Amino acid sequence: MPHDLTFTASRSKTWIEADELWVRRLADNRTFSVAEKVHLVRMALQQQWICDVVDTAETRTALEALGFTIAGTAEGFLIASGNEAIAEYVMARSNSLGVIEVGILYGYAPAAVVAFADGTTTEANQPWPTTTGQYFLGGRTSEAFGLRERALMDEQWGEIAQRAPAIAALAELAFAESERTRAA
Repeated sequence: MPHDLTFTASRSKTWIEADELWVRRLADNRTFSVAEKVHLVRMALQQQWICDVVDTAETRTALEALGFTIAGTAEGFLIASGNEAIAEYVMARSNSLGVIEVGILYGYAPAAVVAFADGTTTEANQPWPTTTGQYFLGGRTSEAFGLRERALMDEQWGEIAQRAPAIAALAELAFAESERTRAA
C-alpha cells in the first residue's frame, strides 16, 4: 500500500534563537548530560533537526524553557526539535519514518546514513574518533566518503566551539576522559 508522502506544516517554521544568553542558560543547565547539550546546540545551529534527551519532568520543563518542541517519545527518551514544523513532521510520520530519513533528521552525513542503512558499504575498520567532534557527532561512516564525513564533523565542531565555548569545554573534558578510560 503506497504511503502519502506529502506533508504541509501548519505550525511555525521559525527556528530557535540561540544567542549568547541562550547558550549560557543551556551550558549552566544541570538537567542535561554533556552529550545532550552538544546535540541541543547542534539543533540550535541547524546542524541537526531532532535529538533525544532522557524523558523526565525536569527535561520536559528545561526543553520548553529553552524553546524546543517535543516531537514525541521513544523508549524512555524525548524526541526534541528546534522547530515546530519539524516536530509536527516527525509526529505525523512517526510510524513511517525510515532509517535514512531518521539519520538525516539526526544530522548525519547523507552518505553515512545510506551506508548505515546498508545501501552502500560502510568504511572497513571504522577508526576510533580522534577528535571531540568525531566523538560526539559521529557514527558509522561510508567507505566512499569517510574522510569527508569526519572532516564535516570537525567543521561542525568548530562552529559549536565558537558559538558555545562552555559546552565545547565540557565536551572536550568528557572526550579526554573517554580516551583515558579507553587507554587503561
